[in-house]
Amino acid sequence: MRSYERGLPVRHKDALLAVLRGLASVPGTDAMRRLTVQDDRPLWQGHDRFQDALAALVARALARHGAALAARVPGFDAGVERTLNALRSLPDAPVTAIHGDPVPPNIHVDTAGRPVAVLDFGFCTTAGDPAFEAAVTAAVCDMYGPHAQEHTAELTRLFARELGYSPAALTAYQAAYASPPTTCSAWTTTTDTSGGVPGSCVATVYSGRRNGRKHSAWPSSTPPRSIRPSWNCSPPGCRPVRGTAAARPKRS
Repeated sequence: MRSYERGLPVRHKDALLAVLRGLASVPGTDAMRRLTVQDDRPLWQGHDRFQDALAALVARALARHGAALAARVPGFDAGVERTLNALRSLPDAPVTAIHGDPVPPNIHVDTAGRPVAVLDFGFCTTAGDPAFEAAVTAAVCDMYGPHAQEHTAELTRLFARELGYSPAALTAYQAAYASPPTTCSAWTTTTDTSGGVPGSCVATVYSGRRNGRKHSAWPSSTPPRSIRPSWNCSPPGCRPVRGTAAARPKRS
């Protein structure tokens, strides 16, 4: 499948569901809780709930980048307040292993399309609510393709239905993941948290230039980098499976 195709193949959706179920079956451990995520302190430090720990991470990042973002993104402060309130209002949930960066290039499949490995733990790896993993997977499976919004909405509905996660929780976690903790000083994404599925993502360029051209913002459907194959396959004897867009932001 290429990023410009509107429909997500069943085999890709089945692979994502298998990965999410597998990760959700691994209990979260104290060692996972001690991992740092995007800053120099353990995500869970000082918190007993994943939802509160994630809200605190967003708040710490906003202390660093909030002023710059508020100057560029209309309604930023109000959106952040809604996101933090939504996170803190979520009920307790099971604590399981969280990969945190389940983009298609990190999922290897065999020739039949079955997942055989999940790679590249570390970017946002922790212990937490498995609904967070599902929310992030839906949001990043296709970040820049022309049908990215539709793919996110489709996967969000699928994961809510098949995995039993609350749509409100998925939306709140997607908004949190799109906040400064998962971005660098070069760009960020914002999400409509007023209800339903997330709204348009917007990339804000602090430097004012990207790929030699001056920008203030662009919609997520306009890729700032080239699209490349994103579903990998695992040797021996397998063929590459073309996936959705996998242009990735620079990370700090």
